[in-house]
Formats: sequence, structure tokens, C-alpha cells
Amino acid sequence: MDIRKSIQDAFKKDRSVLFTLLIVPIIVPFLLHAVYGGIYVNDIPFGVVDMDNTSLSRSIVQGLDNHPGLDVTNYYYSEGELEDAISNKKIYGGMVIPKGLSRNMHLMDTPKVAVIVDGSNMMIGSNAGGYCSAVLGTFNAGIQMDFLKGNGMQPAAAKSAMATFSYGERVLYEPFLSYISNLVYIIIPFVIQTYFLTCFLLPAYVEEKHYWIRNTLSPEEKRQRMVFMAIRIMAVSLLVCFTSYCAFYFYSRVSNMPLRGGLTEYMALTFVFLMSISAVGLAITAFLNEKNLIYFIEFYFIISSVIILTSGAIWPEYMMPGGLAQLIKMLWPFFHVAIPIKYVNLKGASWETILPYLWNCIVYFMIWLPAGLLLMKRKIEVLKEQAEAKESEMQHERNKLNEIVNIQ
Repeated sequence: MDIRKSIQDAFKKDRSVLFTLLIVPIIVPFLLHAVYGGIYVNDIPFGVVDMDNTSLSRSIVQGLDNHPGLDVTNYYYSEGELEDAISNKKIYGGMVIPKGLSRNMHLMDTPKVAVIVDGSNMMIGSNAGGYCSAVLGTFNAGIQMDFLKGNGMQPAAAKSAMATFSYGERVLYEPFLSYISNLVYIIIPFVIQTYFLTCFLLPAYVEEKHYWIRNTLSPEEKRQRMVFMAIRIMAVSLLVCFTSYCAFYFYSRVSNMPLRGGLTEYMALTFVFLMSISAVGLAITAFLNEKNLIYFIEFYFIISSVIILTSGAIWPEYMMPGGLAQLIKMLWPFFHVAIPIKYVNLKGASWETILPYLWNCIVYFMIWLPAGLLLMKRKIEVLKEQAEAKESEMQHERNKLNEIVNIQ
């Protein structure tokens, strides 16, 4: 078999699918950027109940309003009104400053300020709470400094006393902790998995399966068709690996998203990942035909969010119930690559780091490939026998009909 001609034939046969597989991984991150392009969640609608109405309480409210993450748009007379506004989605959080705050502060009577946030939206609620803590922490430090000075301590000594215990914070790899960075590293591999499986692999397998059922093939013809299918899969996989890396690269240039990994490490992980999908796809296709293929694709899209959430990239593996992670790793290969692909692109992980993940994916492929081939072989034999039996029965009916016609 001419390998070069086979590759050319494969690209000709899969032209329309290739266009989708080339364009979609590049378009998706830019669509995500349009929605999640902001580094932080800013201008969260916020409300205040100021029962104290002193210079201190007004300074706190001014500090909240000056914070870029909060937009103090509403003022209320009671905590009940504030909670009603949060329930009605007019605001996403609020602060209740109690009466006597300033007086209790000077008496060191541990005054308490209530911060109420909308917990129905985890992202907005957690950010609003964090922003309020930052503002209150600044005021608390200033008030303690003033208290020390008021007790006769020199300003330099007061500052030194406040700094007796301090800490510094460093966030490695992605200091902004932006949402888009965390999403793109996972979404692009998931998108190529989805389109590779539903637009190319399963339809190609189903078409080939029906060809084997309808035709009687010699051993040489079987070998040639299997080699051609393998060439199709590997050619498409290599192209998808390269174009998906281009998607990472283009987006990193536009959004300043960190992209520290090497092309070879990414290509190796993604190629083995797509080969693993191709292996388990054989087992899946053994139970599919042209009629129920669309139902499986619908089922896949229904559970797609589950695949992402159980990939270890959203919720850590050590927090999952015992045995669940191992079961997921046995059933689907996305778990094996979601974390290492992120490590490669975000952290610039070396071969030493990704080799265990790569090996797990190879083991997955080595287990599912023979299992899928055996299932497919057996299913084709059963369907071929059923088709032959049906054809024999129909031929028998035709012979009987001919005999009746001849007698008449």
C-alpha cells in the first residue's frame, strides 16, 4: 500500500470534517474571551445599611465605593430591606454597619459589621466577600495604628509593633488567577475531543462497520482497509494536535494568557489522548449503527459537563470518593490528560512531570484497543450472520413464490 497516496486519500475523504476540526478549536477560546475576558469580577452591584452614620461609617462606605470590584449603588434602612434586594437580584451583596460602631470601636468593644452576599452565584458571592474583607482589613489596621498612637506610642514604634508579624503572598504561574486562563486550558482539549469523536471518529467507524457487514472481504482486503483506517485516524489526529496548539498560541498572544509549554510535549500528550479515544471508540461503535448513532451523540453532549467536572481539573482527585477516580480513568481517557495538558501549557512542565500521565494514557490505549477490536469483530460476525440468515429466508420465500407461479 502506498502510504503517501493513502494519506492523500484520507484527507480527501475527510475534507469537510477536517475544516470543522481545524476551525473550531481556534474559534472557541476567542468566544470564551468575549464572555470571560475580564481578569477579575468588577463592579459588583452592592448595597449598604449605615445605622451608625458617623465619619467612620461613612469612610467605610466610601472605601467600599472606591474599590474597583464593588459598585455601591443602593442604600437601605434595615437589614431586611437589604436581604430583599439581594433576593430580588437588584444587588449581589451588602454590608450592615450597626449603630454605635464608632463608639464601640473607640471603647475596643469588638464591634461587628455584617457582610451579606448572594451565595447562589459562587463566583460573584466569593469575590464580593473577599473585596469587603480587604476594605475592612485596611480600616482595621488603620484604627489599631491610631489606637497605639493615642496611648502615647511614637508613630515609628506603632508601625513597628503593627509589623511584628507580617507575611508576603506570591502566586506562581498565573498571578492574576483569571477565570479565562483556567477555562481555556481545559476547554480546548475537551472541544477537540468532542469534535474528533462525534464529527469524525464514530461516523467513520460506523460507515466502515457497515461496509464489512455488507461485503465479503479477503484477508488482504481486510488488512488494507484496517491500515487505511489507521492512517486516516493518525493523519487527522496529528493535524488536530498541531491546530489545537495553534489555538493556544494565538489566544496567548491576544490575551497574554501564559503559554510556557513546548510543542513536542503537548503534541505527545494530545496524540496519545486521541489514540486512546480511537481505541475506546471501537468498543462504543460495536453497539452503534446509522440509526442509533445520533442518540449516542446526544447522550455524549448530555454528560459532557460530567466529563469536565470529573476530569480532576475542576475538582481535585484526592477530594473524590474512594475508587471513583480510578473508575473514571478506566472508562474515559480525558482524566489522564486534562491536568498534564494544563501543566505543560501553564507551568512549562517537563517530560519528567508528564511521563507518568503519558504512560497511564498509553496503558489505557493498550487495554481498550484489543478489547474494542474483539468487540467489533464479534459484532460484525453476528450481524453478518443475521444478514445472511435474513437473505437466505428471503431467497427461500422468493423460491416458494416462483414455484407457486410455475404451478399455476
